[in-house]
Amino acid sequence: SDTLSVGKLVIAVGSPGGLDNTVTMGIVSGLERSSTMVGIPHKKVDYIQTDAAINPGNSGGPLIDVESGQVIGINAAIRAHMEGTSFAIPINRVREIMTDLAAGREIHHGYLGLGLATCTPDWARQNNADTRDGSPPIPEMYGAIVHKVFPRTPAENGGLKENDIILSIGERKVKSAEDAR
Repeated sequence: SDTLSVGKLVIAVGSPGGLDNTVTMGIVSGLERSSTMVGIPHKKVDYIQTDAAINPGNSGGPLIDVESGQVIGINAAIRAHMEGTSFAIPINRVREIMTDLAAGREIHHGYLGLGLATCTPDWARQNNADTRDGSPPIPEMYGAIVHKVFPRTPAENGGLKENDIILSIGERKVKSAEDAR
């Protein structure tokens, strides 16, 4: 699934409503859709977006590249109010965790314990113009602004505070909340 491209023809196989071996066809319409974009932020997976129908009962079935016949993902989710938009977990991610899952082990994801939003110069200017409560101005820059630090978490223990702006993580620049996940 690492070499997958948008526009690739795919089929989704499943058993919606108990109808065994049902196949729907579509294209890959997006890659690396974050769990937050998909609407399940507690999962730390980047999804394949497709317009192949994944109906209730199709979850867990394969998403297959029509040209090669290879399984490229596992059908996982639909997004409410976005008819015709479905998501699959890339097969390479599945391979990374399948031994643990088969052994009944839980998959743990990193957790900092904070809420982030994207900070842009325009957003900061607008927010600063609307602030009348004496709080310090937000710097007019690109980054991820901390809007919530949960108690007793690595973020709190590390000294992060509300309105801190994350500009980089290691050597990687951060220009949005998505960059910081």
